[in-house]
Amino acid sequence: SICPSANESSLMFNVQLHKLKANLEIMLEMCRQDHPLLPWILMSGGIFAQQPERGWFIGQLLAVSSDLGIYSWGAMLKHLESVIYIEYFCEIPFRQFWEEVVQKRSELDLIDLDPW
Repeated sequence: SICPSANESSLMFNVQLHKLKANLEIMLEMCRQDHPLLPWILMSGGIFAQQPERGWFIGQLLAVSSDLGIYSWGAMLKHLESVIYIEYFCEIPFRQFWEEVVQKRSELDLIDLDPW
């Protein structure tokens, strides 16, 4: 068969996701974290990632969005629209991923408040 099976498609996709993560790790080490494409790239990779990679994308987006002063969905949406954002395709997965970032930020804020 010319078309790949579901397992082959999943494997090919995971390979590409790992390549994206590896290149982003290099980019994050070499570049400033306030690069305007980083939130969009991290969101795009994050919505397709499964754990443990998803946690990595969440953590990186948390740091990058903080560096850029992005603390709300409205601010993130404005930033995403400056790159590319097609509401029909992006709204649900991007917003759900952003909620995971917000949840992680809340968890970290609670940890920082713990005096012990």
